[in-house]
Amino acid sequence: MSDQPVVLSLQTNFESKEAVEFFRRLGMCVAGWAFMDRRLYQIFHHASGFEATQSAFIFYRNRAFTARLRLVDDATRMFLTEDQYEDEWRPLHEEADELSHTRNIFAHHPALRKGTSKDGQPFDIFSIHIEPYERILNRDYPGLRDKEALEVADLIDHEAAVDKLESQLHNFAWRVGGFRADAKARNQNYLT
Repeated sequence: MSDQPVVLSLQTNFESKEAVEFFRRLGMCVAGWAFMDRRLYQIFHHASGFEATQSAFIFYRNRAFTARLRLVDDATRMFLTEDQYEDEWRPLHEEADELSHTRNIFAHHPALRKGTSKDGQPFDIFSIHIEPYERILNRDYPGLRDKEALEVADLIDHEAAVDKLESQLHNFAWRVGGFRADAKARNQNYLT
């Protein structure tokens, strides 16, 4: 076998070490984003002050991540003080927006398998490339970070970044929940 990669059909032995590692990492990235959505919902719910059914109806009716992030941004802007919004929420929002560019690549573009050899043995390299038909549009893909494709190392890095942000969003959701509880208590005391 040549040491030059050859593009092959994605159909392969999905139990091979390379396939298991690639699809495991891809799955972990997808799962991480599910928890990111959960944290964004919690922030939206606390910031909006709606009942759970109202919050769920509004937040989950649109599946587009950017629309959900915008919804959370609007709710936090209305509820938080300007300093809380700028100092606490905006950095989290910007990080989520930046990471979403990579998410959009692995969510909407095909995986590719290249066959090569390593130490004289067949070896597959899995990656995610921009759909060739979409490349015609000559768009910029910041989620690739100046690379041609996302490979296992990129998925590992993305998974770690998503886990870190999800933890920060979790903590922030608790803070916003506390702010909401304080606001509710102040309103109760004012009314009695």
